[in-house]
Amino acid sequence: MNLYLDTSSLIKIYHFEKGSERIKDFLKEFREDLVLTISKIAVIEMHSAFMKKARMKEIDYKTAINLLELFKKDLEIFNVISLNEKAYDNAIDLINNYSQYSNLRTLDSLQLSSAIISNAQFKVDLFSSSDNNLITIAKNYFNTVNFEN
Repeated sequence: MNLYLDTSSLIKIYHFEKGSERIKDFLKEFREDLVLTISKIAVIEMHSAFMKKARMKEIDYKTAINLLELFKKDLEIFNVISLNEKAYDNAIDLINNYSQYSNLRTLDSLQLSSAIISNAQFKVDLFSSSDNNLITIAKNYFNTVNFEN
């Protein structure tokens, strides 16, 4: 099974929050046959998210650094999709196609575009996000899961 994780799902593996237990149970259940795919943009977003958690005093700075180091070591277990011109063009098309109905944000459009590109090479069986807006759009392309629900 190829599970695409956007950052809102990925962070739950490293920091306990709503949905963390559910995603960890899922990972255990499918561990024998599981490919975890993320966008290269998630690497940047993880840094941003943990630094924000430290700034907002949800975690201390040292914990944020330690979690980021753990994530960096774990990167070898992820199928990381790099952004290319096609990814940017797809993201623009997604924004243009869904802007009448939804507020598809820039980074979310890049996440979904990365998943679509990945799917062309290696089928994405499940797209995960904790963003209901993104999930609603992603349902047009993938089976989806929000581990917070």
